[in-house]
Amino acid sequence: MKTQEKLKSVQKDIAKGLKSKAMDRLHGLIQAHPSELAFRKELGRLYLSVDWKEKAGLYLLLSETPTEKEKEAIEIYRKSVHNSAYEILHSLKFKGDRQHINLKALEILEKLEERSLEENGIVPRFHHLNPNKTKREYTVKNSFKENLGLGCVVVVLISLPIFAIIGLIQVIKWIW
Repeated sequence: MKTQEKLKSVQKDIAKGLKSKAMDRLHGLIQAHPSELAFRKELGRLYLSVDWKEKAGLYLLLSETPTEKEKEAIEIYRKSVHNSAYEILHSLKFKGDRQHINLKALEILEKLEERSLEENGIVPRFHHLNPNKTKREYTVKNSFKENLGLGCVVVVLISLPIFAIIGLIQVIKWIW
């Protein structure tokens, strides 16, 4: 099925008043075809039609030529995440092939990645492996807190058998 045919089936759902079903269908299409920005744009417009501007802004962010209403929704979304490049990238979860998207969308993604790296030292990357599973990869190694937690668990697991042996020896001493 071609992109236009899939969008027509979504339009049929909308015409029947099944906007929730159309949204679900578009979410599935975005997962199955992450490089096809038309699905994101249509979902953004659908969210805009139900006056959910924040969510609409997320899906319209990569639009090549947004209208004034769409630009307003994008600004509302950006403000809702405090214009954090990391949060925007994390919410976008773009797993598509960058060679198959328009230049404006590519430029937006690259600018967000640069800002995220400058602001946080982290750039979330999502790979399209399986439409039902999202694999996140970060450019930063494990933090000290994560290593500390693991170290505490190891110490406790090693200590338990030692204390059990000492307790058993004490019980034997009391009996004798």
